[in-house]
Amino acid sequence: MRDPHGCRRRDRREARSVSERERAVSEPGGNRLGAGAEPGGSPASIAAYASKGGKARQAQRLTLARVSAVLVFDTPEAVRRSCEQLARWGAAKMLPGSVLGAAVRAGEVALKAMETTVTFETVEALSGDVAALRAERDQLVQELELLRQRRTA
Repeated sequence: MRDPHGCRRRDRREARSVSERERAVSEPGGNRLGAGAEPGGSPASIAAYASKGGKARQAQRLTLARVSAVLVFDTPEAVRRSCEQLARWGAAKMLPGSVLGAAVRAGEVALKAMETTVTFETVEALSGDVAALRAERDQLVQELELLRQRRTA
């Protein structure tokens, strides 16, 4: 079977794989086994390459200390920033979806608790204002009754 260029398909695939291998070895940084390593490289060069990859992956790994420092749920703005960071980690597939959902839910609970606290403080302040207005009203009612008594007397 021949392709439009007149080459047998199997030959073309073989030629492509050979050229890709040659390019990977000849290009700087193109060798998957690391600098100076040959495709059938020594175990030491392969181990060095694997170690580099492991260290890079470990640097990206999320630790409890890193997550605790980044995810802060003490103010509404901090919750918003934390949820944005969670979205970035999710897009980078650094966290599974179930963990993301739980973390976002924790942010929602924190926001609800803050909202409840603000509502409670507002109600307390308003109830104090209502008590002051009632006392003022009662005083005005007493003064009005005194004035009425003076007029009729």
